Parts: sequence; C-alpha cells; structure tokens
Amino acid sequence: MTRSIPWFLPLGAMVVSLTTVTIGMGEGPVSSKDPELEALLEPEVIIVMKDKAFHVVKGGDPAGDPLFAMEAGLDTEILLRNEDDVAHEFVSPFFLNVEIMMSGEATTVFTKDAVGFRVEGGKSVTIRFPSPHVEKGAKIQKNLFWCNVHGKDPGDKMLGELVLMETKRKGR
Repeated sequence: MTRSIPWFLPLGAMVVSLTTVTIGMGEGPVSSKDPELEALLEPEVIIVMKDKAFHVVKGGDPAGDPLFAMEAGLDTEILLRNEDDVAHEFVSPFFLNVEIMMSGEATTVFTKDAVGFRVEGGKSVTIRFPSPHVEKGAKIQKNLFWCNVHGKDPGDKMLGELVLMETKRKGR
C-alpha cells in the first residue's frame, strides 16, 4: 500500500490502522539455504524494540547507539520488530513528507510534527520509502526518532537518530 503523507496535519494526533497481507504460492516467507542470499534479501536496516530500548541490529552504529544512516535519493527498507510484550512506536519528523509502503501489522501515527508506526508486542512491520535528498547546500540531515510511549526524555533508550547523507554516485 502506498500512501502520501499530506503536508497539513491536524493539531491533535490522528491514528490510522493499516495492515498489509502478502499472499504467495507457498508456506511462510521466502527462504533460501544460502546465507549470503538471505542477507541480500533482508532490509538495509533492522530495528528491534526490546527491553524498552531501540536496538539497531543491522545498518546501525557499531557502538550500539540507536543510530543509522541512509543514502539520499535511494529506496530504503526498514524492518521494525517489537520483541517486548507492550506496544512501541517508531516516530520521526523525517516521515512527514515521505511516501511510504508498509508490509506487516502496524498502526500509522500522525502528530502535528511527525509520522510514525505503532507496533504491538510480538509483531513486526517493514516500511519502504524513497529517501528524499537533503536540504539544499547540506551534505547530511539529522532527524530524531522516538517511541511516543517510552522515549520522550533525553537519556531514554527509545530515542535515537537517523542521518540522511547526500553522496555522489556515478551517473548522477
């Protein structure tokens, strides 16, 4: 499902529940015996929500901080997996003007300043979107992400940062 997030949002929070079901010709997810192929099929970024903390287990900071980077202008895929018993949210101003495709179970959360995804305990969702370019004249653009339930204060473990980087590629 593709949805453009409007630039105007109501002052209060608006919540929309979306579920995407994928139907295939077989049982369970696509699987391979080749670990290298499996790694290529995984999203670029995997974030596990566990023990009321964000853990970026793929595509993140080697030091273990809740931080990851994306290359501007490319499609990005993030898997959000909640291993806690309680719901968590992954919310950021970054998603305000980004067209997002979602697969899995989550509730889309709209606030005045941010858009995000509420993932119930034991559930997961994959979000895919084209990363926008950074603001004119900048090489990087930083955005916070947080859980509205457990990550509102500095020092909380459910508060992190995503970095959008403008890079030069051949053919650009």
